[in-house]
Amino acid sequence: MSKRAPQPTLSPTEAQEDSQALWDRVRRETRPLKGRKTPLAKAPAKPKQQAKPPDKPQATKGVKGKATKPRQVAPAPKPVKPQFPPKPNYGLSRQLDRDLKNRRKPVGAKLDLHAKTLAEAERQLEVFIQAHATDGTRLVLVVTGQGRDADGRPQGAIRRELPKWLERPDNAAWVIAWQEAYPHHGGAGAFYLTLRKQKWRAKSHTP
Repeated sequence: MSKRAPQPTLSPTEAQEDSQALWDRVRRETRPLKGRKTPLAKAPAKPKQQAKPPDKPQATKGVKGKATKPRQVAPAPKPVKPQFPPKPNYGLSRQLDRDLKNRRKPVGAKLDLHAKTLAEAERQLEVFIQAHATDGTRLVLVVTGQGRDADGRPQGAIRRELPKWLERPDNAAWVIAWQEAYPHHGGAGAFYLTLRKQKWRAKSHTP
């Protein structure tokens, strides 16, 4: 009995190429039956690509490559409310009132507004207050006259307007207090005014 000759050993690459050649040869020689198409080798399916996660927001970098925080817009400054001097008080201190009543305290200056129009009286009062406050006078007397209604009550126009004039900022900045005078200084037709050493000023606002 004769022995078969040993088959040559093929490398994996050569075996793959030989199998591919054989497969191509079969495809070429195969004749499809009527109504059928030659089966074609399907191309290998492409692997599905996984969706990339969304990129993380990156902080802005400064000149030296360090991350910097976003700038914050400073809030708008609050509007500053206008300041006005306090209204003069009606009524003097006890000690001063007692001294005036007993004639132990003289007045430093006197303004007589008799026979003046309202406009003239208001203007002269403002000039009088500022002039004597700045020269160091602390107690002054303003004579308004009193006039009387049918019931005998004082009703003079200048007397009636005086409290309003004293509350005006230009006058209130100097006047501390006021009060009706005692009879020996004119009674209901005159008023004492006490003045400040320095003019009242609004407080400054520091940013």
